[in-house]
Formats: sequence, structure tokens, C-alpha cells
Amino acid sequence: MAPKICKVCGCSATKIHFGALVCKACSAFFRRSMAENKEYRCRYSDDCNISSSRRNDCRKNPKNILLQLPEFPEVLQTLASSYETFCSSQKSIFKIQNFDSILLTSESKFKPMTKEEHNKMENANMDLIVNFLKETFPIFENLSIDEKHKIFGTFGVRFIKLHQALMTSKYFPEKNDITIVFHYGYYSGKDDFETFFGKDDGSFEALYRNHLPFLIAFKKFSTKVGELNLSFNEIGGLMGLIFYSQLEQLQTSSLETSKSKSEIIGQLYLEVTKNHENYLGGIRFGTIVHLLFDLECVIQTFKNSLIIGDLIGRGHFDDVVVLGKT
Repeated sequence: MAPKICKVCGCSATKIHFGALVCKACSAFFRRSMAENKEYRCRYSDDCNISSSRRNDCRKNPKNILLQLPEFPEVLQTLASSYETFCSSQKSIFKIQNFDSILLTSESKFKPMTKEEHNKMENANMDLIVNFLKETFPIFENLSIDEKHKIFGTFGVRFIKLHQALMTSKYFPEKNDITIVFHYGYYSGKDDFETFFGKDDGSFEALYRNHLPFLIAFKKFSTKVGELNLSFNEIGGLMGLIFYSQLEQLQTSSLETSKSKSEIIGQLYLEVTKNHENYLGGIRFGTIVHLLFDLECVIQTFKNSLIIGDLIGRGHFDDVVVLGKT
């Protein structure tokens, strides 16, 4: 396999950042310069040779190189790469938490989750989602603290529910099984309430009935996601549309963000239609975009379940960490 070389300085590249194959140093520099809207001058009259040993000598031309790279507009690649990083990180966290059992079995086996395991994973998810936002959307750094908190909450819960649907469709694909994969390695279903909450105090049946509308809506959504067999680029496109749609909902969008959203829609359409001939590509594109509507239905039933669950749950949810609960 050919080595991955940074398109800016020639150093060893790590992965795709902002649509271009670059190293961590050039990626971090570009993120800062875009977030702070910095402009630079070249001390060599725009005639400098950028290398890993000299990339700090000139700031103007590395930025220009990144902006002019033909890969830069390929935002789907950036989104897909960032999502793959999220998945890999979540898997690593599960393995660390279950190190002894994995050593014994030599493979990762999914298991019913306890409340403590869920809380650890959910707190870790929050850090991973913040990293995803910073890594993938330069505009995120330009938002105010209040705007960042708001977009983190609304984007985060949708990101996680889509991620959970993808995992559930892979590991529990049976249509009649309403078991949900909440985190890599951890699942929960009707028979797992005692594992999660502890001994039944008589409220589990009521809790289950309350959550049933969400479980049914989620399973339908997960099944639809699974039947589409989405590629990472298609998943990345959905993640991008979720982010910019939430910016619009929070009234923090601008001409620039509208342009970015339109670019994702256009690239997602090209991605889908290049792999599916004739009208089938258009049908698939429409079905993929419609997942955003289905996701909103899932989110609404999820929020309703949390509200009613707090009322009838006898304090069961008081110490449960739930992204999007507030």
C-alpha cells in the first residue's frame, strides 16, 4: 500500500481533514486560520518551497494550497472520515471498559448494559461528538459559547440516534426484535430493564409501555436505515445535513452555511446517482434525504418517553446521563 503523504508539506498524512489528505499539523493550522479568519503574507514573494521542516516559515502558501486542492470541496469524504473515527473511538472505549472479558474471548461480544456502563459511554460520547464538530465543521469554532451549547445538544441527540440505528440494523436486524444498540458493545431490550435499573420495584412494566412508542418508531427507522445499506459517504452526507439544518433551526445560519448545506445536498446527489443507474439513483437519493424526517419523528417520541418516564419512573432516570434529555 502506498504511503499517505500530506498534500501540503509532504509529511506523513494521517487521514482526510476538511476533504484533503493532510497531516495533523497542517490540519490544525488550517482550522485555526479559518476559525480566526486570518490572512498571511509570504516573506518569499510567493516563491517558497513548503516542506515539513519549513512549513512554519510561511503561513500564506500552505493555506492557499489547502484552499486550492481539488479534494477540498469533497466534504462527504471529510464527514465520512470523521464518522469512522467516532465509530473507532467508541469501539476502543468499549474494549477498555471490558478488557478482561475480551482477553478471555479474543473477540468483542455485545452484552446488556448497566446504568453505570451507559453513563460512562454517554459521557465519552459527548467528548467524541465535540471532537467531531470541531474536526468536521470549521464554522463551529466561530459560534458563541451559547450557540455551541445549543448546537451540540440538538445535533448530538440526532447524531447519536442515527448512529444507534446504524448499529442496531447491523447487530440486531430482525424486524420483530426491538432490542436497541445504545453504544458499541452494549444493548438493551424488554428483558434487560433489571440489568439496567436493578431490582424491579413494580414500575418496569409501566416504564416499558411508556417507551414502547419510541421503541417501535426507532425499530422502523433502524430497519429502513439497514435496508438502504448506506455507504460511509452517504452517512456523512446525512450528518452534514443534520448539522446545517440545526443551525437553521437555531437561527444561526448565514449565506455561507446555506451554501455549505447546498453543497452537501449536491455532492450527496452525485454520490448516490453515480453508483445507481437511471431513475433508481434519484429514488435512493430521495429516500436517504427523507430519513431526516423519519429521524425527527424518532426524536419526538424519544423526548415524549423521557418526559413521561420521569413522571412514572419513581426516580429511575434521575441519575441516567442522556444526551438531549434537557
